[in-house]
Amino acid sequence: MVFHYIMPIKAIEIYLSYIHSKLLYVPEQYRKRFVAAIFLLYLIHLGVQHINFLANLWKIRKRKQSLKQRCDSLTHKLKDVKTSPNMFIPYMTLRDLSNEIQDSILMPEMVINAFQQQALNCNKHLNGIADFIPLDLKEFEKRTSVKKESIAITIPVKETNLLAAPPTSGSIFYQMYTKLFSCFSNKESECSSKNLSVQGKSLSVKELQNIRRYSVYGIPISLTEIIHVKSHDSTAGLSLNLNVMVKDAVIVKVLKSQGAIPFIRTNVPQIGLQSFASSNPIYGTTVHPFVAGRSPGGGSSGEGSLLACKGSILGVGTDISGGIRIPAHFCGVCGFKPTSCRISHKGLTVLSGQEKIPICVGPLSRNVEGLVRFMHATCVPLHFELDCRVTPLAFDEAQYESNRLLQIGYFIEDSCTKSTPAVERAVLLAKTLLEARGHKVVKFDPPDLKMMLTKLFLPALLGSNSQDIHCYLYTDKVDSSLRSSFYTPFTHYPVRFLFSFFYRFMNNPIDADLMAIKYPETVTDWWNLMKNIGDFKLRFMKKWNEAKIDALLCPVLPFAALKLGNEKYFTGCLTFATLFNVLDFPAGCVPVAEVEKSDNENLKNSMKYKVSTKLERLIVEDQLDPKITNIGLPLGVQIAALPFYDELVLRVMRELEEAVQAKSNVD
Repeated sequence: MVFHYIMPIKAIEIYLSYIHSKLLYVPEQYRKRFVAAIFLLYLIHLGVQHINFLANLWKIRKRKQSLKQRCDSLTHKLKDVKTSPNMFIPYMTLRDLSNEIQDSILMPEMVINAFQQQALNCNKHLNGIADFIPLDLKEFEKRTSVKKESIAITIPVKETNLLAAPPTSGSIFYQMYTKLFSCFSNKESECSSKNLSVQGKSLSVKELQNIRRYSVYGIPISLTEIIHVKSHDSTAGLSLNLNVMVKDAVIVKVLKSQGAIPFIRTNVPQIGLQSFASSNPIYGTTVHPFVAGRSPGGGSSGEGSLLACKGSILGVGTDISGGIRIPAHFCGVCGFKPTSCRISHKGLTVLSGQEKIPICVGPLSRNVEGLVRFMHATCVPLHFELDCRVTPLAFDEAQYESNRLLQIGYFIEDSCTKSTPAVERAVLLAKTLLEARGHKVVKFDPPDLKMMLTKLFLPALLGSNSQDIHCYLYTDKVDSSLRSSFYTPFTHYPVRFLFSFFYRFMNNPIDADLMAIKYPETVTDWWNLMKNIGDFKLRFMKKWNEAKIDALLCPVLPFAALKLGNEKYFTGCLTFATLFNVLDFPAGCVPVAEVEKSDNENLKNSMKYKVSTKLERLIVEDQLDPKITNIGLPLGVQIAALPFYDELVLRVMRELEEAVQAKSNVD
């Protein structure tokens, strides 16, 4: 048990090193006493660590009890509320829900109650909830109320057909619309000399239309647990973080200012770095929304599961190694990782200081429209004021609505492993659908992605032999999914190098390369690593420019959702997802297909899928497990573009989503 939470070998090494360095300066007659005293200090050290570990276990038990009490209390409260007529609300589209909230057909409290009830029902088999955020109606009304200012209009009468029907009285948009339509009774010359001013801002008819089209007013928002929310803890699955936050994260403040209502917080893997695992010692394991024995992905695992089960309609996750896109791919929802400096990551419980591969905050939703609404709502001046690191760019409506035909590159395999027939079919289907819309889709050959993963991404993320991670986990309970990642980088390089020869002998080249990683320790090592990352970006950009492409299509992962417990074997398959973290390209995942029986038959066929490494054999065993079927699992594809071309990625995702829906309607 002790080995789960301390590193006694490392501690012994430190103490022996200290004894060796000081023993020569100790008089000979006192040396035995000196060694005995150091040994006693070591035992005291172990005792203190054990006490801290037990204290952390007690804090974890208390937190679990608190969550259970909150869920029971909310369940009891919702029994007293007549929610049955509103149980259709979680199944509405985001557009319909937004329109009915703006028109005051649905009240925010009514909507929140319906989604809370749905989330509680889903959580019985998902275990994806970390906490509930109570709705403060007075605070909500205060921050979303429209100032009672004089409102006038600058639009000609002929543009009235651009506007939707005005909302009912009581809506925050009612004042704008009534003033707008009252102006139409006047002469055009009189209207054109006035301004529509809302909260001190002059609005055109197009802007007023976009307010309704992209509004997140009254929309329930789920947040991944590592995003800070005032008066709630943000643990990342670590007991030492069981302390309430004193203020909201920047992204939470921005969303609240736009009228969104954070109502629930969702589960994450321990430390939030695992790309496949979905468990931690505090909240337990989150499972797949459709097949209980499979994983919903790591990072924003709770978000993916809850959205797929209609327990949320728009979520906010984080992505440093595919944490948004992998759950979206596994669970069949849409996810988007923006360019890192488009959305603030101030106010997250993550390892700080590592900026070369920054963590990204981004949306997950049931459809692309939710991603667009999120980006439109957050690219506002307040966002830039609260965090100076955020690039002050508004949402580029022209780029998103453009009809320009694109040249899109695509690739299906990398230098680590082959994609399964199901994933290959999904990418080729997306290629066909994009070509049918007039785009040109060409083959793209990326640089060595295995080198990118083993020589750039992992050394940057786990540099200095994961010392930062060990500081967090030294006296905490280490989740089983993280244990191999916890111990491996801490092992001395010569030992790992010998293991790499063994793995290579066992026909497991990717694990051999992972064991042989030399993590940076000195300043010179870090500078060389940063230079190598910069050189890789230049090589990639050279290939991009030579191919003359606007966007890139590829898999998120080479397989569908993994079995629970198998996540630790597939680190070498992260190349597709982590590529765009290293490059800092915006990238999104959109579902296009599901695993079919014919895909598994092709996977069994050695002519269709030739197994050449141990990793590929593990993929086949995982995907073909007869006890935990993969038939019907969602398959997503990934779209990426150059930095700050976020709207272009969303445009291609929208077109692909529309094409998939049109195809399914025909079928």
